[in-house]
Amino acid sequence: MAKKLGVFSVVLMFINSSLGVGIFIKSKEINNNVNGNLMLSIIPLILAIVCVVALSLTFKEIGKHTIGNNEGIVGWNKRFNGKEIYSASRNFMTYLCIPINYFTMPIYGIMCLQESFGFSVDWWMVLLISFAISFWIALSGLSTHWNNVQNHAFTALKFLPIIGAVVCGIISIASTGATTTGYSSDSTYFIQTTTTLGILGSIPAALFTIDGFYAAVSAQGEMKKPDKFSFAFLLGALITSAIILSVYLLVLFGSTDGTFASLRGWFASSDGQILIKIFQVLIVIGAIGSINATGLHSAILFNELAEQRKIVGWQLFKNNERKRGVYLTLIYIAFFFVVFGVLGSFMSVSNNYEKEAWVANQNVINLYQMCDLLTNWIAIITMLLIAFSLIGCWKEVKKDVWFRIFVVTVVSIIFVAAGTLCVMPIGELVYGLSNNETDSLMSSVPQIIVLFIMLGVMFLPHLLNEWYKKIKLRVNSVKQI
Repeated sequence: MAKKLGVFSVVLMFINSSLGVGIFIKSKEINNNVNGNLMLSIIPLILAIVCVVALSLTFKEIGKHTIGNNEGIVGWNKRFNGKEIYSASRNFMTYLCIPINYFTMPIYGIMCLQESFGFSVDWWMVLLISFAISFWIALSGLSTHWNNVQNHAFTALKFLPIIGAVVCGIISIASTGATTTGYSSDSTYFIQTTTTLGILGSIPAALFTIDGFYAAVSAQGEMKKPDKFSFAFLLGALITSAIILSVYLLVLFGSTDGTFASLRGWFASSDGQILIKIFQVLIVIGAIGSINATGLHSAILFNELAEQRKIVGWQLFKNNERKRGVYLTLIYIAFFFVVFGVLGSFMSVSNNYEKEAWVANQNVINLYQMCDLLTNWIAIITMLLIAFSLIGCWKEVKKDVWFRIFVVTVVSIIFVAAGTLCVMPIGELVYGLSNNETDSLMSSVPQIIVLFIMLGVMFLPHLLNEWYKKIKLRVNSVKQI
């Protein structure tokens, strides 16, 4: 098959896969973590941008060793690391990353609508509507043409709220001045006890605002000139970072609490709120559109894995067709909605939404908080897998000093953020017990459960397979004796 992608196409792919609803739905969480300090809330986003830009600067060396790679991050770990990391990255992308995107994005969409229009929906209704949306997107994977039509429509609409946020932010600041005082936040959680914890603990949320860029990594093998991939990726990273930082700063200093819905001046009036509501609807469309490409990708990927017998459930469907991949996708989506939907609705994680008037009850709060927890882990684990591939490549690149500087920058930010996120559940548990904070104590439970579930899904299959091989080898040896 002829290579069709040029530099411009890859830049657009990076921008389209990265720009979405993250910048709108994560600002509240970041602000809460730093106790409403607007200036401090900028630091996690800057660190995330530095991480992604530094990462793009390593691709020149990585590209030399991965020409023709169509597997993205999984292919990198297959090339630079052992079976354990490769297996973990494959399991993560298949069993966690794709299903969690299907699970969280529609729920975030409903949350944006509730925030804008002020209506209340119970947790089971949120799950039902979200599952219907994911079901529809997954079914679109049956037809490349229909999925592509949807993709063009979503792409055209998702940029409107981004442009609107920039324009509205400028108007708000110009008419009423920039907000500098921040807002108050009750410190009832471990992450809010110190500034350092708040900043470091917010890096995963900040990374989620640029989340999705790794989808463009697989484009390297489809480029007319693969050696231009690093330049295309760097250009895409710089443009995307500039847009995200602009939106974040303008909305941050043009609103009362750092969110798009709370812009000041004319936008706080009844007429202004109508415009805000229109943009909020477009943000919802963007949330749904962010998983549209996943509809086609998961159908093809799951079918290929079933053909190779490398996905759980491959025995259920005999035919080697696209529909088998769609059926497997629907099974995984349903499983995720049942398990994490119920788990998320009855376990408290943090306090990001409890003061909102549109929240129906504690179960809805818990569900939205679970989405925050899952997306934070998805963002940081994805970056960890990238970090491991960089460390593996380090061994083969010995003379390029700049490459090593960029690798150290990326790995340092990722490892610090990941370490903070891992310590957080233990910190919440200790903080809750020592200060008699029930919210903090209860929030530590789902954090620990989700962490162990993700680690188990990533590493247990390979460990069990190796254990099975050793047992089988011993049994065969005994039979021969």
